[in-house]
Amino acid sequence: MRIALEMGLNVEAPRGADVYFHGLIQGLGELEVRHSYVLFSFFYRDFEAKRRSLPQPRTPQFELRYHRWPEKLVRTLENAGLPAIDLLFARWADLSVYHCLGGVPPHIRGLPIIMTVYDLMPEVFHERALARGDKAPLSPSTARFADRADRIITISAATRDRAEASVAWRWR
Repeated sequence: MRIALEMGLNVEAPRGADVYFHGLIQGLGELEVRHSYVLFSFFYRDFEAKRRSLPQPRTPQFELRYHRWPEKLVRTLENAGLPAIDLLFARWADLSVYHCLGGVPPHIRGLPIIMTVYDLMPEVFHERALARGDKAPLSPSTARFADRADRIITISAATRDRAEASVAWRWR
């Protein structure tokens, strides 16, 4: 099985998601299974800093692919229903599964998609973030984008319980 692991990157300060995917990659490298993994990311701003922050697994089952694509443009195309990541990457990578580790699952046809949800704080406290004057608080969107995923992983029971309590979520 050939599995893509899409990673979001934050170079200002490591987030819980960064710790999670670095740990996941380390753990996968220690398994004795015969899967291969494509560590995939795209970014434009802070390109060199983000490139340096990518994990560098030293085992042959990992392949690192990163591209200098404007994140905002790619996400805008995806949100408009245009399969940018499918056309630019997934279709040519001979994948079995696409695992979105850092945000919004892309539109990919004919490929199972897994989405990891770390927490729902941007959704739960959206109004508080707006009132506090955060520059770009995230809008409530996880439930809307979860429909793109075939499977959803939460990293805690609290996140799972909060997500299941939301009427918009469909769990499989």
